[in-house]
Amino acid sequence: IGELAKAYNKPLVYHSDGLLWDVIDKIIDCGVDALHPIEPKAMDLAEVKQRYGQQLCLIGGIDVDLLARGKPEEIEQQVKRNIEVAAYNGGYCVGSGNSIPDYVPFENYQALLQAAIKYGESV
Repeated sequence: IGELAKAYNKPLVYHSDGLLWDVIDKIIDCGVDALHPIEPKAMDLAEVKQRYGQQLCLIGGIDVDLLARGKPEEIEQQVKRNIEVAAYNGGYCVGSGNSIPDYVPFENYQALLQAAIKYGESV
């Protein structure tokens, strides 16, 4: 699949939840350009950035439980932190550590988007 994506000049995004330390090098060897979702309970975003940020675009990193039960201010602070630890030199897209389920309050999703715009502009 990686070769096919490269042949058509398309990025290859790989989605896999959970702990990936044992297989991440193999994922990169397959031609993957971006990894989603960087599930925070399984992998530390700052460590993934430090170890693989030159090879992969990182997508995600905002815990779904925080999105579902946190306060907008807490979500804003987590987005800010993620941008600080992973957006330097590019290669980070703010997003959920999995998906955006329908039980996430709209105001929390808005907080994620607004914080991404607010803090992402400085990168």
